[in-house]
Amino acid sequence: MDVAVGPDGFVATSVAPDYAPQLLLTEYLRERQNVGDKALADALPRLRKALKKPELARLIGAIHTRIAWIAEHEAELSEPFRWQTFLAQLARTCIRRAYPSKKPI
Repeated sequence: MDVAVGPDGFVATSVAPDYAPQLLLTEYLRERQNVGDKALADALPRLRKALKKPELARLIGAIHTRIAWIAEHEAELSEPFRWQTFLAQLARTCIRRAYPSKKPI
């Protein structure tokens, strides 16, 4: 069994159904921690190219799972709001890119 621990403290195991998207989120959070806001801009084209809409939807679901986990363990974590913010920004941007609003007629 493979295990990946994110900088936010979240532990993803290869037996979990959302392991692949959680690995992407761990990578993103590490980049965000090291590079800052540029990591968000860099992640979007990479994710759009690598993920089709169903996979992108699973990534957004994994983001929600992780944000909820952070909320449950808030007292035990360093900077929980920071990690939740990084994840929420990624989710918002992914949703906008995957499902752009239609122009009014």
